[in-house]
Amino acid sequence: MTKQILKDGERFRVPLQMMDAMQKDIREHYAADAQPAHLVDAFGSADGLSRPGPRYLTAGSKTKDHAVLVTRETEHRQARDAAVQEMADAWKTSGSDREVARVHTDGDERTRAWMDQVADLTTSWSRQR
Repeated sequence: MTKQILKDGERFRVPLQMMDAMQKDIREHYAADAQPAHLVDAFGSADGLSRPGPRYLTAGSKTKDHAVLVTRETEHRQARDAAVQEMADAWKTSGSDREVARVHTDGDERTRAWMDQVADLTTSWSRQR
């Protein structure tokens, strides 16, 4: 009998009578948790999918689909955390394009700021951003 290495996606089936107790336990453990991807509602149930509400894709913890879902969720969380951190640190940057040019010189400081803001808003259509 020649020994062969299984390629990706190939299976080697052994009759149940030929397996020892440890192999049976491993097989049953993986088979119980290897559910295909399916939709569930917000409560994790697949019963009420006809009712309105959010839907989530879920898969058994020992499947490729589960690994893809976990990876996607992790990348989404990291991107969101980076965006929140960027917004939180935005005040630290000096090059702000939101500054209003000072064009008015008459009146008190508050009136000049208001008139500058009005002038900036009314002429913003003519600027290229």
